[in-house]
Amino acid sequence: MSNNLSRRDFLKLAGATSAGLALSACGLTPTAIPTLTNTPVPTRTLRPSSTPTITETLTVTATSGPPTLRELADLVGIKLGSAVNGAVFDENNPRYDKRYMEIFQRDFNLAVIKDAAGWIGYEPSLGKEDEGSIWFIGSQIKALRRARIYDIRWHPLIYPRYSPDWLRTGVWKGEIGKDQLIEYMQMHITSVVDRFKYGISEWVVVNEPYRHWGNRLDPSKGDHDYFQNVIGDEYVDIAFQITRELVPTGLLIFNDVLNSASRGYHSVYGVSQAFNTNQTRKIVDRLKEKGLIDALGVQMHLDGANPPDKHDVIETIQSYGIPVYVTEFDVDMRNVRGTQEERFIKQAQVYADSLEACLQSGVCNNFAVWEWSDKQSSAENPQFGGAPSADASLYDDDLQPKPAWYALYDVLSQFTQKSNGITATSTP
Repeated sequence: MSNNLSRRDFLKLAGATSAGLALSACGLTPTAIPTLTNTPVPTRTLRPSSTPTITETLTVTATSGPPTLRELADLVGIKLGSAVNGAVFDENNPRYDKRYMEIFQRDFNLAVIKDAAGWIGYEPSLGKEDEGSIWFIGSQIKALRRARIYDIRWHPLIYPRYSPDWLRTGVWKGEIGKDQLIEYMQMHITSVVDRFKYGISEWVVVNEPYRHWGNRLDPSKGDHDYFQNVIGDEYVDIAFQITRELVPTGLLIFNDVLNSASRGYHSVYGVSQAFNTNQTRKIVDRLKEKGLIDALGVQMHLDGANPPDKHDVIETIQSYGIPVYVTEFDVDMRNVRGTQEERFIKQAQVYADSLEACLQSGVCNNFAVWEWSDKQSSAENPQFGGAPSADASLYDDDLQPKPAWYALYDVLSQFTQKSNGITATSTP
């Protein structure tokens, strides 16, 4: 939803934190938001690193304005990304919006392709891959390259909940057995990876496995992991093995939800914050032992009314023993009371705490939001259980930055200052 605040209102709201605005009703201690001024832009060449630690010599060159959010992310050494809404990238699509690409190019150095990437859209009929979906994905990759965004993630290869109807129904009726299901899985992964491996740098191989929710009378509907039912737990390992053989140097990710904390309660989902933490650890340990996994994805769809404790997040993601990526971040505000300003300041604090947890952990240098504007957010889409009052993203419906945007800028600028003694200021 639109937050109805002007750019000036946002800056006033942001500046209020440094003026000591009392926010006890929200239980917050907000961080200071950068002031809009012109400063030299720090530039340097980054060296790949498994953590966001900066050790190189920094060269500063004067420019006409402050560094962008993307430039700060580059300086800190973190991939800052977002899921892509492919329709608004396509100039031939009625939903095309030039501003979307301009903002995306300015703010992010990582893109997540999800539209048409799932098996359900890629191969809607057995043996008949959808040419429209293939073209659509290719057009997104080309548009991102034109925007100088070369780190692109495919999300996902295998997602039991969103698999083709012909596959789900065939398994339910007993027409597809273990060997054939493995064969279909291999055919699908091979087709996707062979076609797009030169445009994709990161692969979510399996997303949200071992779930059995929904319609128990008709397992062809709802959220039932029939891969696990037919093949067993090892189907996750098999999918990673197939992908590893196809792209030995590709970055392979296992992704799941409710696995970024060990304590607390998620009132939007109605379950513990640690609902999948132990299961995730078992899967990661198994894949790590076989050398099949490069990073763990923690989605972090957070409830703004009950966000996880920052130190709990740090301890939990450190415990996995491999690099951890925040893959689908947003902060759902439907359960948060108060004025609009109070709600958005609280949301900004959750954004700040979560990015700080990632950076301070020493194991996380990849942070992606799940759409950056409320206008495109799945958190407001009823099809995905969303609500109009979720207001979960960095920008509002009018593509104006919310306090959460300034909070991310503040965190990145502070990490840049700590490492290099550089002062950064913000302007979206």
